[in-house]
Amino acid sequence: MARARRTSIVSNTYHLPEAAHPHYILAPHATVNFAGPLDQTPSLMKAASSSFFLHGVPQVFESDAECKKFLIDATTIKGKLTSKLASIKKLSEVSAKDYATIFYVEFYQAGKIPSAVCHGPAALVGATDADGKSIFAGKAVTGFSNDEEIQINMVKDVPFLLEDKIISLDGKYENANAAWALKVVVDGILITG
Repeated sequence: MARARRTSIVSNTYHLPEAAHPHYILAPHATVNFAGPLDQTPSLMKAASSSFFLHGVPQVFESDAECKKFLIDATTIKGKLTSKLASIKKLSEVSAKDYATIFYVEFYQAGKIPSAVCHGPAALVGATDADGKSIFAGKAVTGFSNDEEIQINMVKDVPFLLEDKIISLDGKYENANAAWALKVVVDGILITG
């Protein structure tokens, strides 16, 4: 797909439900740390700050308990997550040996399960197997689609379109039935959504 030349850079941002929901599921069972491409405090993604899509229907954050709680915990001085987000780790400085559930090459090669949703698979595009091939090569994979990037007018703001990148790495990209619809793909130990 031809795309407009990139004219701006998106810094560390997060989409509220993608941070809130996993955090509150995992936090009772493990220590959760945040990491990103930059070692700067991430901000809420402005392009989608008032609603998100669930089963193709916009959902207002204010009606989502986890989103409401995360906003308070992440943005107030006394919030439980404020200091964690302020001390975000840079992905390139995170060591797999220090964690049980992150993904890097050693993690994949050890047979541990890598999983990522939405734009998350973008963090895995440089990961290779023991033979030096992309972990996406020959695998069924999904993630944020070209159509979804176009619909939120972010094509110019991302370094690459995830769908195109996965295909260029010989991955078998699978679209959901419609933009914003739920889709989970499992291929061996690789899980994407």
